[in-house]
Amino acid sequence: MNIRTLVIFDFSGTLSVKAVLFSHSARLNEELKRAGLTEFGVSNDVIFWDKIVVPTWHEAVTSGIGYETSMVAQVLSLCAEEPVDVSEERVRSAVERFVRGYMESLTIEEEWYPLLRKLNEDESIFTIVATDHYAEATELIVQHFQRANIRCVPLGKWQEDLGCRFVVANSADIGFQKMDVRYWRTCRALLPCWELERILVIDDFRSHEPVQTSIAEYNGKYYETVLKCISEVFTAPVFEFFFNVEVVRSEEDLFKFKSKIAEVSHSIADLLWGEDCSTLSS
Repeated sequence: MNIRTLVIFDFSGTLSVKAVLFSHSARLNEELKRAGLTEFGVSNDVIFWDKIVVPTWHEAVTSGIGYETSMVAQVLSLCAEEPVDVSEERVRSAVERFVRGYMESLTIEEEWYPLLRKLNEDESIFTIVATDHYAEATELIVQHFQRANIRCVPLGKWQEDLGCRFVVANSADIGFQKMDVRYWRTCRALLPCWELERILVIDDFRSHEPVQTSIAEYNGKYYETVLKCISEVFTAPVFEFFFNVEVVRSEEDLFKFKSKIAEVSHSIADLLWGEDCSTLSS
Protein backbone atom coordinates (compact mmCIF):
# COMPACT_ATOMS: atom_id res chain seq x y z
CA MET A 1 0.00 0.00 0.00
CA ASN A 2 1.80 3.10 -1.29
CA ILE A 3 -0.08 5.87 0.52
CA ARG A 4 1.02 9.41 -0.30
CA THR A 5 -2.03 11.42 0.82
CA LEU A 6 -3.95 11.23 4.08
CA VAL A 7 -7.48 12.67 4.09
CA ILE A 8 -9.10 13.38 7.44
CA PHE A 9 -12.84 14.05 7.57
CA ASP A 10 -14.81 15.18 10.59
CA PHE A 11 -18.27 13.61 10.88
CA SER A 12 -20.96 15.66 12.66
CA GLY A 13 -21.20 19.09 11.08
CA THR A 14 -19.11 18.06 8.09
CA LEU A 15 -20.07 14.74 6.53
CA SER A 16 -23.40 14.86 8.36
CA VAL A 17 -25.70 17.88 8.59
CA LYS A 18 -28.74 16.09 10.01
CA ALA A 19 -26.89 15.55 13.28
CA VAL A 20 -26.50 19.35 13.43
CA LEU A 21 -30.17 19.97 12.69
CA PHE A 22 -31.16 17.52 15.44
CA SER A 23 -29.33 19.61 18.05
CA HIS A 24 -30.98 22.97 17.37
CA SER A 25 -33.50 24.25 19.89
CA ALA A 26 -36.85 23.78 18.13
CA ARG A 27 -36.06 20.31 16.82
CA LEU A 28 -34.40 19.21 20.06
CA ASN A 29 -37.37 20.31 22.15
CA GLU A 30 -39.66 18.33 19.86
CA GLU A 31 -37.50 15.24 20.21
CA LEU A 32 -37.37 15.51 24.01
CA LYS A 33 -41.15 15.71 24.13
CA ARG A 34 -41.61 12.89 21.62
CA ALA A 35 -39.34 10.58 23.60
CA GLY A 36 -41.14 11.36 26.86
CA LEU A 37 -38.11 12.91 28.57
CA THR A 38 -39.99 16.09 29.51
CA GLU A 39 -41.88 13.98 32.04
CA PHE A 40 -38.59 13.39 33.85
CA GLY A 41 -37.45 16.99 34.11
CA VAL A 42 -35.64 17.32 30.79
CA SER A 43 -38.21 19.88 29.72
CA ASN A 44 -36.18 21.96 27.28
CA ASP A 45 -32.93 22.20 25.37
CA VAL A 46 -31.19 24.34 28.00
CA ILE A 47 -31.70 21.69 30.68
CA PHE A 48 -30.69 19.03 28.19
CA TRP A 49 -27.31 20.66 27.53
CA ASP A 50 -26.60 21.94 31.05
CA LYS A 51 -27.75 18.91 33.03
CA ILE A 52 -27.43 15.96 30.66
CA VAL A 53 -24.82 16.41 27.93
CA VAL A 54 -22.14 18.80 29.15
CA PRO A 55 -21.53 17.13 32.56
CA THR A 56 -21.00 13.74 30.93
CA TRP A 57 -19.47 14.78 27.61
CA HIS A 58 -15.82 14.03 28.24
CA GLU A 59 -16.33 10.63 29.86
CA ALA A 60 -19.03 9.59 27.40
CA VAL A 61 -16.95 10.35 24.28
CA THR A 62 -13.70 8.85 25.58
CA SER A 63 -15.00 5.51 26.81
CA GLY A 64 -17.30 2.68 25.83
CA ILE A 65 -20.01 3.79 28.24
CA GLY A 66 -22.21 5.02 25.39
CA TYR A 67 -24.76 7.78 25.04
CA GLU A 68 -27.67 5.78 26.37
CA THR A 69 -26.04 4.64 29.61
CA SER A 70 -24.60 8.06 30.44
CA MET A 71 -27.91 9.75 29.68
CA VAL A 72 -29.96 7.35 31.83
CA ALA A 73 -27.69 8.06 34.80
CA GLN A 74 -28.02 11.83 34.35
CA VAL A 75 -31.79 11.76 33.96
CA LEU A 76 -32.15 9.64 37.10
CA SER A 77 -29.89 12.10 38.93
CA LEU A 78 -32.04 14.98 37.72
CA CYS A 79 -35.19 13.22 38.90
CA ALA A 80 -33.64 12.74 42.34
CA GLU A 81 -33.44 16.55 42.69
CA GLU A 82 -37.22 16.82 42.36
CA PRO A 83 -40.11 15.16 44.23
CA VAL A 84 -40.70 12.80 41.32
CA ASP A 85 -41.10 9.08 41.83
CA VAL A 86 -39.94 7.30 38.68
CA SER A 87 -38.71 3.88 37.77
CA GLU A 88 -35.41 3.33 36.02
CA GLU A 89 -37.24 1.21 33.44
CA ARG A 90 -39.46 4.11 32.38
CA VAL A 91 -36.52 6.47 32.20
CA ARG A 92 -34.51 3.97 30.17
CA SER A 93 -37.37 3.53 27.70
CA ALA A 94 -37.61 7.28 27.16
CA VAL A 95 -33.84 7.60 26.74
CA GLU A 96 -33.80 4.70 24.28
CA ARG A 97 -36.40 6.47 22.13
CA PHE A 98 -34.43 9.70 22.20
CA VAL A 99 -31.06 8.13 21.45
CA ARG A 100 -32.57 6.06 18.64
CA GLY A 101 -33.86 9.25 17.01
CA TYR A 102 -30.50 10.93 17.37
CA MET A 103 -28.56 7.99 15.98
CA GLU A 104 -30.89 7.90 12.98
CA SER A 105 -29.76 11.46 12.22
CA LEU A 106 -26.14 10.34 11.84
CA THR A 107 -26.20 10.02 8.08
CA ILE A 108 -23.76 11.12 5.39
CA GLU A 109 -25.06 13.72 2.95
CA GLU A 110 -25.51 12.25 -0.53
CA GLU A 111 -23.55 15.13 -2.09
CA TRP A 112 -20.35 13.85 -0.47
CA TYR A 113 -20.46 10.40 -2.09
CA PRO A 114 -18.98 11.24 -5.52
CA LEU A 115 -15.87 12.59 -3.81
CA LEU A 116 -15.76 9.78 -1.25
CA ARG A 117 -15.97 7.14 -3.98
CA LYS A 118 -13.22 8.85 -5.96
CA LEU A 119 -11.01 8.90 -2.86
CA ASN A 120 -11.71 5.21 -2.39
CA GLU A 121 -10.67 4.43 -5.97
CA ASP A 122 -7.31 6.18 -5.62
CA GLU A 123 -4.88 3.67 -4.11
CA SER A 124 -2.47 6.42 -3.06
CA ILE A 125 -5.02 7.90 -0.63
CA PHE A 126 -6.03 6.78 2.86
CA THR A 127 -9.07 8.33 4.57
CA ILE A 128 -9.76 8.69 8.27
CA VAL A 129 -13.18 9.74 9.57
CA ALA A 130 -12.03 11.36 12.81
CA THR A 131 -14.81 12.09 15.26
CA ASP A 132 -15.40 12.93 18.91
CA HIS A 133 -18.46 10.82 19.45
CA TYR A 134 -20.35 8.30 21.54
CA ALA A 135 -19.49 4.61 21.31
CA GLU A 136 -22.71 3.78 19.45
CA ALA A 137 -21.69 5.96 16.50
CA THR A 138 -18.73 3.90 15.24
CA GLU A 139 -20.64 1.03 13.70
CA LEU A 140 -23.36 3.32 12.32
CA ILE A 141 -20.79 5.39 10.42
CA VAL A 142 -19.04 2.27 9.13
CA GLN A 143 -22.36 0.92 7.86
CA HIS A 144 -23.09 4.10 5.89
CA PHE A 145 -19.84 3.68 3.96
CA GLN A 146 -20.40 -0.02 3.41
CA ARG A 147 -23.89 0.59 2.04
CA ALA A 148 -22.25 2.94 -0.48
CA ASN A 149 -19.85 0.11 -1.49
CA ILE A 150 -16.91 1.79 0.23
CA ARG A 151 -14.88 -0.60 2.36
CA CYS A 152 -14.61 0.88 5.83
CA VAL A 153 -13.73 -0.47 9.27
CA PRO A 154 -13.20 0.92 12.78
CA LEU A 155 -9.60 2.02 13.25
CA GLY A 156 -8.95 -0.73 15.78
CA LYS A 157 -9.91 -3.42 13.27
CA TRP A 158 -7.93 -2.08 10.32
CA GLN A 159 -5.14 -4.64 10.70
CA GLU A 160 -7.75 -7.35 10.11
CA ASP A 161 -8.57 -5.81 6.71
CA LEU A 162 -5.32 -4.33 5.41
CA GLY A 163 -6.71 -3.59 1.95
CA CYS A 164 -9.25 -1.17 3.38
CA ARG A 165 -8.43 2.53 2.97
CA PHE A 166 -11.29 4.06 4.97
CA VAL A 167 -11.35 3.89 8.77
CA VAL A 168 -13.51 5.43 11.48
CA ALA A 169 -11.47 6.79 14.39
CA ASN A 170 -13.96 7.47 17.17
CA SER A 171 -12.74 9.12 20.38
CA ALA A 172 -14.90 6.69 22.36
CA ASP A 173 -12.84 3.80 20.98
CA ILE A 174 -9.48 5.58 21.26
CA GLY A 175 -9.90 7.03 24.76
CA PHE A 176 -8.96 10.61 23.87
CA GLN A 177 -10.62 13.51 22.08
CA LYS A 178 -9.18 15.08 18.93
CA MET A 179 -7.77 18.04 20.87
CA ASP A 180 -5.48 15.60 22.69
CA VAL A 181 -2.31 14.70 20.79
CA ARG A 182 -2.66 11.17 22.16
CA TYR A 183 -5.71 10.69 19.94
CA TRP A 184 -3.57 11.28 16.86
CA ARG A 185 -0.63 9.30 18.20
CA THR A 186 -2.97 6.34 18.63
CA CYS A 187 -4.13 6.69 15.03
CA ARG A 188 -0.52 6.85 13.88
CA ALA A 189 0.49 3.82 15.94
CA LEU A 190 -2.25 1.66 14.45
CA LEU A 191 -1.40 2.55 10.84
CA PRO A 192 1.77 1.93 8.77
CA CYS A 193 4.61 4.47 8.75
CA TRP A 194 3.78 6.02 5.40
CA GLU A 195 5.97 8.74 3.90
CA LEU A 196 3.13 11.16 3.36
CA GLU A 197 3.35 14.02 0.91
CA ARG A 198 0.30 15.86 2.21
CA ILE A 199 -2.63 15.76 4.58
CA LEU A 200 -6.09 17.15 3.85
CA VAL A 201 -8.28 18.06 6.82
CA ILE A 202 -11.99 18.71 6.25
CA ASP A 203 -13.63 19.75 9.51
CA ASP A 204 -16.13 22.24 10.90
CA PHE A 205 -13.97 22.49 14.04
CA ARG A 206 -17.11 22.51 16.20
CA SER A 207 -18.39 25.71 14.61
CA HIS A 208 -21.83 24.11 14.36
CA GLU A 209 -22.12 23.25 18.06
CA PRO A 210 -25.02 25.03 19.82
CA VAL A 211 -23.48 28.29 21.07
CA GLN A 212 -25.02 27.98 24.53
CA THR A 213 -22.91 24.93 25.40
CA SER A 214 -19.42 24.88 26.88
CA ILE A 215 -18.54 22.34 24.16
CA ALA A 216 -18.67 25.26 21.71
CA GLU A 217 -16.88 27.78 23.90
CA TYR A 218 -13.40 26.83 22.78
CA ASN A 219 -13.94 26.58 19.02
CA GLY A 220 -10.93 28.81 18.34
CA LYS A 221 -8.70 26.77 20.62
CA TYR A 222 -10.09 23.55 19.16
CA TYR A 223 -9.27 24.65 15.61
CA GLU A 224 -5.70 25.58 16.42
CA THR A 225 -5.01 22.59 18.66
CA VAL A 226 -6.35 19.91 16.34
CA LEU A 227 -4.36 21.19 13.37
CA LYS A 228 -1.22 21.47 15.50
CA CYS A 229 -1.63 17.88 16.74
CA ILE A 230 -2.10 16.53 13.22
CA SER A 231 0.96 18.37 11.92
CA GLU A 232 3.08 17.19 14.83
CA VAL A 233 2.12 13.53 14.60
CA PHE A 234 2.01 12.99 10.84
CA THR A 235 4.79 15.44 9.86
CA ALA A 236 3.52 16.38 6.41
CA PRO A 237 2.11 19.60 4.93
CA VAL A 238 -1.50 20.13 6.00
CA PHE A 239 -4.16 21.51 3.66
CA GLU A 240 -7.09 22.62 5.78
CA PHE A 241 -10.68 22.95 4.51
CA PHE A 242 -12.69 24.74 7.20
CA PHE A 243 -16.23 23.43 6.71
CA ASN A 244 -18.02 26.36 8.25
CA VAL A 245 -21.59 27.06 7.15
CA GLU A 246 -22.91 30.29 8.68
CA VAL A 247 -26.45 29.10 9.42
CA VAL A 248 -27.72 25.53 9.57
CA ARG A 249 -30.80 25.59 11.77
CA SER A 250 -33.55 24.13 9.63
CA GLU A 251 -34.28 22.01 6.60
CA GLU A 252 -34.54 25.27 4.62
CA ASP A 253 -30.87 25.91 5.36
CA LEU A 254 -29.79 22.63 3.80
CA PHE A 255 -28.99 24.27 0.47
CA LYS A 256 -26.23 26.27 2.20
CA PHE A 257 -24.69 23.09 3.52
CA LYS A 258 -24.99 21.33 0.17
CA SER A 259 -23.43 24.32 -1.60
CA LYS A 260 -20.51 24.14 0.81
CA ILE A 261 -20.10 20.43 0.04
CA ALA A 262 -19.91 21.22 -3.67
CA GLU A 263 -17.39 24.00 -3.06
CA VAL A 264 -15.11 21.88 -0.87
CA SER A 265 -15.43 18.80 -3.10
CA HIS A 266 -14.38 20.90 -6.10
CA SER A 267 -11.35 22.26 -4.26
CA ILE A 268 -10.25 18.81 -3.11
CA ALA A 269 -10.71 17.25 -6.54
CA ASP A 270 -8.72 20.05 -8.11
CA LEU A 271 -5.90 19.65 -5.57
CA LEU A 272 -5.71 15.88 -5.84
CA TRP A 273 -6.51 15.17 -9.47
CA GLY A 274 -6.66 18.52 -11.23
CA GLU A 275 -10.29 18.08 -12.18
CA ASP A 276 -13.68 19.57 -11.42
CA CYS A 277 -15.66 17.41 -9.00
CA SER A 278 -18.65 17.74 -11.32
CA THR A 279 -16.92 15.16 -13.54
CA LEU A 280 -17.06 12.58 -10.75
CA SER A 281 -19.74 9.92 -11.03
CA SER A 282 -22.45 9.88 -8.42
